[in-house]
Amino acid sequence: MELEDFQAVTDLVAENLGVQIQTVKISKVRRGRCGKKFIVIPTWILSTCEEYQIYYAVHEAVHLRYKNHAPPFHSTESRLLKELLDLEIEYRHAYPRSLSVNGQQVYEREGKKKGEKKDG
Repeated sequence: MELEDFQAVTDLVAENLGVQIQTVKISKVRRGRCGKKFIVIPTWILSTCEEYQIYYAVHEAVHLRYKNHAPPFHSTESRLLKELLDLEIEYRHAYPRSLSVNGQQVYEREGKKKGEKKDG
C-alpha cells in the first residue's frame, strides 16, 4: 500500500467513528502511534501482506477513539474490519493471531501457540 491508501483507510474509519485525522505518516518507528489528529505507521508494515497493512491502519485509527486495548477497543476494531473491509480477526492478547478474508486465512502471527513448547 502507498501513503494515500493508508490515508483512505484511516479516513474511512475516522468517519465511521466521528473523529478526524489530518495526517498519516510512514516513519521508521517500532510501533505505530497516534495523536489527536495524526497517525504514524511504521515502515516495517510495508513488508507485510496488504491485509495486515489494512488491519494496522484500522488499529491505529481506532486509537483516536479508544486510547487503550480494552474490550470496547477490540470490539470496535473487529466490527470495522468486518463491516468496512470484510476482514475477520482472531486475537491473541492485544495482537492479531490471524486475519481472514471470506473465510480464507491471509495472515498468521509467527511464534508458538498457547500450550506449545519450544523445541530443544
